[in-house]
Amino acid sequence: MLPMDERDGWIRRDGALVLDGRHRVAEATGVNLLLAVGDTVVTPTPDCFLEGIIRRTVMRLARERGLEVVERAVMPDELPQSDEMIPAGTAAEVVPVRRVDELHVRIRPAGTTLADAYAGYVRGTRLATAA
Repeated sequence: MLPMDERDGWIRRDGALVLDGRHRVAEATGVNLLLAVGDTVVTPTPDCFLEGIIRRTVMRLARERGLEVVERAVMPDELPQSDEMIPAGTAAEVVPVRRVDELHVRIRPAGTTLADAYAGYVRGTRLATAA
């Protein structure tokens, strides 16, 4: 990631991470953001941005697959520490992030599982939920 600008939040080449007035992560350009931390999916509490339908669907699919889902304040410095960054939005659908500027992000099972589950859900070929 490029250095944080005190006024504008994280600056990226082809998108932007949107911070709220308290300098917490709200969303990214055109997508809601979910993070995988172990077997937990963390997403910012939607108290100052639109709660996306795709975000809500991905949260439900995560729970169906045995992942814990937590809505809470997320700080920008948590992003590089997370196991995965998983954007969810209408145009992007659900695609695990591979790289943010110079930061290479691991693609782990949670992101791939959720991307596949969402693709199956919207295309009518929904995968069976894990027990």
